[in-house]
Amino acid sequence: MTEAATPANIFNLGVGFWASKTLLSAVELGLFTELAKGRANLRTLSQRLGLHDRSARDFLDALVALNLLERQDGIYSNTKETDLFLDRGKPSYVGGFFGNGQRPALSVLGLADRGAQDWPEPERGQATRRLDGPFVAGRISRGRITHRGGCGQMIWEATVQKIEHERLFSFTWHPYAIDPKVDYSQEPRTLVEFRLEATPSGTLLLLTESGFGGIPSGRRLEAFRMNEGGWTEQMKNIERYVETTS
Repeated sequence: MTEAATPANIFNLGVGFWASKTLLSAVELGLFTELAKGRANLRTLSQRLGLHDRSARDFLDALVALNLLERQDGIYSNTKETDLFLDRGKPSYVGGFFGNGQRPALSVLGLADRGAQDWPEPERGQATRRLDGPFVAGRISRGRITHRGGCGQMIWEATVQKIEHERLFSFTWHPYAIDPKVDYSQEPRTLVEFRLEATPSGTLLLLTESGFGGIPSGRRLEAFRMNEGGWTEQMKNIERYVETTS
């Protein structure tokens, strides 16, 4: 008897990467290592791992559905297998096998490892950035931004605040400080943060710049407007970069 053709195998292959992404995200976050310390509820895990409230429940419940976590009365815990093989503190840990190149979006925060080299903007060719050295938390980063055709240069200077591998990169600077005749050194700085958060479907990149309220009123609006437009373009550049490395 001939069996009827079904798309079951095709669908299984097509969506198989979802389970893989969910597992890899949990490993990268150190979720199983955290739960090896003891069972925890949604709020506790969200705070410890920096997960966004909107996605944390779906993410954890997806791991339960994949038999990678257990949940009882709203409390999450490792399974026997994940506790033994995905806790970084145990000699039986196998999470390192997956490597760091499984999720291209995470490499966006690899900026901290890049030194004095050119960073052309993808496709647009509008500007090239060159830093004097790698980003180091607590130190000032300096460099130059050369516009297309070499028709002008801007000085880049920012103080790196935090670098948390594949999770957070932040710095403070003087926004839109482009007039060489103006001394901006006594002005308050804004804080720029790039944050990565795991979601059931992949990785979410959040970019925020705060502190504009402290900028002198005479240039506050212009600084906000120009930086908003600049960051919009940079997010498009990052999206193109992720697409080309996926």
